[in-house]
Amino acid sequence: MDVYDAAAWSAICELTESSVAGRSGPVDFPDFTRGGWKRNRPLQIVSSLDRL
Repeated sequence: MDVYDAAAWSAICELTESSVAGRSGPVDFPDFTRGGWKRNRPLQIVSSLDRL
């Protein structure tokens, strides 16, 4: 999880409120990364299973 994930999770309440105010219509979800998510490399996470 990074700062962009945190921003996305924080936006859910306001976007839901906007959708409900608009008679439950769709609301565009902002791309906080400005397209950077397409170039994001996977994190090198070490699993406890890798050590077995």
